[in-house]
Amino acid sequence: MKVNTTKHQTIIGDIHLLSIESNRYRYVLSDYGASIYEVAYLENDKETMLTITPDSLNDFVSSKCYYGKTVGRTSGRLFSKSFRIGKKSYKVKPFISKDAMLHGGPHGFSFKLFDIKEIIENEHEIIITFHTSMKNLEDDLPGDLTLDVTYIIKPDEITIHYDALSNEETLCNVTNHTYFSLGIEEELIDQSILSISSQKYLKTDEGYHLEMLEDTKSSIFDFYISRTLEDTMDQLKQSAFQGLDHTFLLDDKHEVSIYHPRTNHGVLVKTSYPAVVLYTHNFPDQIPMKFTKTHKKHQGIAIECQYEPSGIHYSKLNHALLEKHQAYHHFISYTFFRHEV
Repeated sequence: MKVNTTKHQTIIGDIHLLSIESNRYRYVLSDYGASIYEVAYLENDKETMLTITPDSLNDFVSSKCYYGKTVGRTSGRLFSKSFRIGKKSYKVKPFISKDAMLHGGPHGFSFKLFDIKEIIENEHEIIITFHTSMKNLEDDLPGDLTLDVTYIIKPDEITIHYDALSNEETLCNVTNHTYFSLGIEEELIDQSILSISSQKYLKTDEGYHLEMLEDTKSSIFDFYISRTLEDTMDQLKQSAFQGLDHTFLLDDKHEVSIYHPRTNHGVLVKTSYPAVVLYTHNFPDQIPMKFTKTHKKHQGIAIECQYEPSGIHYSKLNHALLEKHQAYHHFISYTFFRHEV
């Protein structure tokens, strides 16, 4: 397997795209946001886009929808009320959200141009490591923090490893924000078949503040046994959420699987993280996408493996604390498949 690296000029300067092709898939990464820019299925002369990606690189680097980006240092909404780390109190400024800092803030990993630290080409896999850092109190969080994002790419699989280190105790909760469309083009994600190895989810109010930890069984959030998203989406579209934007606590399998019965494309997600946020692109940017010029809500789903967002504010949730000089390591893997007709 080989990496083809190309440089592209954008409104924020030059970025690089790194393209890898196997017999069936093309994967395109970028050093901007250490991101997955594109996943496509290749069959004869036809390409099927499996992810939602802006058609313009200028839209890609400027969008606040986090297409394919590495997210952190805190994923999800970190509410802007005070919290304590050690003996010190901290309070973050709201970003995008009214009373929370979303996805690490304006200087988070999604908006950084990473260094390409290493590329290793082997016959059956590619290893690419991106590197960046955040300064103490950048986006109001303590500690000089370094992050390596390592992609291990095999013919039908992407595994991402996150390795971070801080010189002060801090919060660290890093994920990837790829939206999977599974080749549906003009359709919605509603007809997809979803399974989650989870029996509990976080019930929140319409402002995403935690109300309680609830069982998924017999609720619209019960995907322990595979079923279509349609009934759940029909109900959530009538709510303030406009679709799925919910946190599920994973059991020992730590798996999420989704496929579309018309296209037969799917992805199996495994992770070391204890939770996953599922977001069905409820408030998309009105910009052209690579697979369609008429971009609509609910044409993809982000599967954001992570610690529970804003857990530092709740005693019964993981706090996502990273101790001083302690190594942070987590992984997320995506195995792509196609059911044969």
